[in-house]
Amino acid sequence: MLDDYLRREFGSVVSSLFDPAPIQFRSRDERGVPPVRRACQASDDGISRLRTALNRNAFLCGCLGFTERDRLEHLIVGFGNKSGSTTKVTEVAHILGQQTRVDFPAWLGSRLGQWLRSGHKCEAIVFHNHPPNDLNAAIDNAPLASSTDRRTLLKHFLQPFAALKGLTGGGRLRFYVGENGYVREFRTPDVLALLAMSQQPSGAGRRPS
Repeated sequence: MLDDYLRREFGSVVSSLFDPAPIQFRSRDERGVPPVRRACQASDDGISRLRTALNRNAFLCGCLGFTERDRLEHLIVGFGNKSGSTTKVTEVAHILGQQTRVDFPAWLGSRLGQWLRSGHKCEAIVFHNHPPNDLNAAIDNAPLASSTDRRTLLKHFLQPFAALKGLTGGGRLRFYVGENGYVREFRTPDVLALLAMSQQPSGAGRRPS
């Protein structure tokens, strides 16, 4: 069990080497804090529409501001449209979790699928936080997506419609994690798990007839 845990954690660290650096927010991004806070407080386990669309970084700055000092995990999803190099977020879904996990409910997964399929530029941002703890306070690490986070990422991008939209410049599903006062996008599946899968014989796992 310990070996499996260490392998998963090491795999996450290796995969993070291929992810972008944490976002460097600007003062103008802080305008996203009040509307995201209002939306999350109004839409626990539901969806709230923003009065004014927020650019992606302002939305993510708002997500960080709402969750940074909380001891519980949160899942915050922004629904919007790709616009140049950013996303215009117009709706927010918020799910309150526990100290060590937050669930991704079936209704939200269904809503995400419907949204992404509803238009070529439709895009969504999935943010969740890692609450502060003694370890990350001591090492002051950059946000690190877990192996579970990366499996979710891989599952989405194996869907044909997601791959097609990405190849043709359409909107997509983007994943972010907030930790230690930073927000970082993660784009890389678990590299070690993918290597292990590629090395399995083609008949591995088949039951004898």
